[in-house]
Amino acid sequence: MVDKANLTEERIRAIPVPPGGEYVLWDSKISGFGVRCFPSGRKVFILMYRPAGGGRAATKRRMTLGDIEKVKLGAARSAAQTYLGQIAGGADPQADRKAVARRDAARLDRALESYETHLKKRHVVHAEQIVRNLKRYMPGPIDHIDLPSIDRQLIAARIAKIEEQSVADTAMQKTSKTSGALKKSVSKVKRRVGGPGAAADFRTKAHTFFNWAVGRGLMYANPLAGWRRERVTRAQMTGRTGRALSDAEIKIVWGACEKVAKPYGDYVRLLLLTGQRRTEASLLQWDDIDAGTGIWTIPAGVAKNGRAHAVPLTVEARLLVDRQPRFAENPYVFSGRNKGSAISNWSKRQGELVKLSGVSFTLHDLRRTFRSGLRKLGVDSELAEMMLNHAREELIEIYDREPKTDERRAAAEFWAKHVGSLVEPADAPNVIPIHSRSTPQSPHLRATSI
Repeated sequence: MVDKANLTEERIRAIPVPPGGEYVLWDSKISGFGVRCFPSGRKVFILMYRPAGGGRAATKRRMTLGDIEKVKLGAARSAAQTYLGQIAGGADPQADRKAVARRDAARLDRALESYETHLKKRHVVHAEQIVRNLKRYMPGPIDHIDLPSIDRQLIAARIAKIEEQSVADTAMQKTSKTSGALKKSVSKVKRRVGGPGAAADFRTKAHTFFNWAVGRGLMYANPLAGWRRERVTRAQMTGRTGRALSDAEIKIVWGACEKVAKPYGDYVRLLLLTGQRRTEASLLQWDDIDAGTGIWTIPAGVAKNGRAHAVPLTVEARLLVDRQPRFAENPYVFSGRNKGSAISNWSKRQGELVKLSGVSFTLHDLRRTFRSGLRKLGVDSELAEMMLNHAREELIEIYDREPKTDERRAAAEFWAKHVGSLVEPADAPNVIPIHSRSTPQSPHLRATSI
């Protein structure tokens, strides 16, 4: 039996919580209008109807008009009467609602928000940065573009535009203190906003995002499907940047590190000794280092490839770390200028070091120097790649879980000894007594195929 009554505010609030299942009290004045009650105690206004033209054979539709705590009875009744008038004229408000919801979900800004949630649920490293870059380079404004409207021509033109961009004027707001008062000023600085590297990165991340959108039914096909990267020409091959420092340059740079503002010099030296990525090293925290084993563990959330990485620290590297000052409420070994922050502002600091040393190089060149140096010293290629936390072949990654900690430590000490032979004795008072301890010898390392 269907329960009907003349709905009032008092009667609605007096409806008891149904002990099991749901309960609906229908309004005796408006057909199909009622209050739906849940076992949780929640109550909502609903409208039940059949689409016009289908007769009694048509499937009933139910639409929610609002929670009783947020929508007044009079407003809900008026909405129900309005919808019933539309239904009589042939409309289907529930279907229209779903269509609007589908269009809203397929809007680019909403899709990117959902994609970021998806990435975080899967514990994807740097999910926020991935979505931030997608928002920066996607055709815009992103709140006015639907995913189905993005075709191959549009996205290809966007990628081409990113490749052609290099630098742009960016407004930077600075705050200075004058006579006890804070004064804000805005200046323009040149900042890279695109280029071939940015275009390639966007193409890769956009391709993955579009695949996700297709799987969610937000678009029909991936506009980047079948996209092939152009083959690198000989001119492009010869014009590639990046190099490994020579032994003579290592000595010069090591010495110049003592002259730059702290802690940048020791930070650069640590990069040279360990070969780790600049961001991973900048985010090094005191708690990441095991004092007993001397192992620095780069957390999966910090590592570029999302895999935790153990870095054996040599005596030289430990001394560089241990001589950094500790500040309250700052977990980072190489602290930044702001409270609780890590070292940053590479371009300015690196420019100063390059000027002092007279050696033109990038921080990533130190990683290349480390890898090339290991090869020159006879260290096995697979072990060297492990020390850089590079991805290995899938089957090897799955089944070979031997960390080779002892071999990596020996190789790191061998590299530190080589660096020490370059910088001593001239820089010995400033840095580290490298020859005061026992280190592996080259024949031993080669014999054990490190």
